[in-house]
Amino acid sequence: MMKNLGITPSKTTILMVSVEQERVGLIIDRFMPRYEVLFAFDEDEAMHYLDRKIVTLIIGNASDSINKGFDLCKKVKYSRHHCHIPIILLVGKDSLSVKIRGFEYGADAYVETPVFAPYLEAQVNSLLKNRNRVKEHFETTSTNSFFTRRIDDCEESFIHEVDSVIQQYLDDPGFDVEFLAEKLHVSRPTLYRKIKCVTNFSPNDLINMARLDEALGLLSAGYRVYEVSDRVGYSSHSHFSRNFQKYYGMNPREYIANKKLSMVV
Repeated sequence: MMKNLGITPSKTTILMVSVEQERVGLIIDRFMPRYEVLFAFDEDEAMHYLDRKIVTLIIGNASDSINKGFDLCKKVKYSRHHCHIPIILLVGKDSLSVKIRGFEYGADAYVETPVFAPYLEAQVNSLLKNRNRVKEHFETTSTNSFFTRRIDDCEESFIHEVDSVIQQYLDDPGFDVEFLAEKLHVSRPTLYRKIKCVTNFSPNDLINMARLDEALGLLSAGYRVYEVSDRVGYSSHSHFSRNFQKYYGMNPREYIANKKLSMVV
C-alpha cells in the first residue's frame, strides 16, 4: 500500500581506481556522459571519495601485481559503510590465482585485459541492474516487508541495525536523522550515503515510513487517531494526518471509515 514518494534518480557514479592510463580513455568513451566517472590513484584516495560521494560501482586494477586491487577489496568489503558497493577488477589473462584471491576478498566480477569494451560494459550493466532491483523492491513495498527481506549479508546487517534503532525510538517525537546517526555511530553524511545507495530513500524517509506503517497497523487494530499519532512519535496530530494523507492517499479518518465499510461488505 506504499505510495510513490516521487524520488528522482541521481546520476550513477563509477569510481576507477589504479586504472592504467591507456585504459582510462576507453572507459571514459564507453561510460560518459551516461555516468559520472571519478578517478583515484590508489585505495587510500578511493576511500577518500567513498567517504564523500555516493559511489555506485568501483572498477579497480589487479593486473600488474598480486597485491594490487586486493587492498581495495579489503578496505571496501570489510567496511560496514561501503561493503554494498560492487567491485569489478581488471586482471591479466589466465590469472586464475588472482581471480580466486579476489573473490575471497569480495570482488564481484572480473574483466580480462586488454579490455574488450562491450564485455566491460555488459558487466557494469549487469551489476547495476542487480543494485537497481534491490532499490526498486524498497520503493514498492512497506518498511515492514523490506526490513525482513533477505538481501546480501552486508546490506541485511545494516538494514536490520537501522530498523532496530528506529523501532526502539519510534514513539519519541525528538527522534530524527541526527539521533539515528548517533545511535549507529556514524556521521550523518555517511548514514545518508549508505541508506540512499542501498534503498534509494533518505534516512528521514525511512523514519517517516516506519512511523506510518506502524500507524496503519494501530488504526486497523481500533486505536483512535490521536492515540496513534502519539504512539508513532508525532508531536502534532495535524502533522500526522498530513503525512498519512501524503503517504497513503487518504487521511486517517478516511482510512478508518473505508476499513469499517469493507468489513460490512
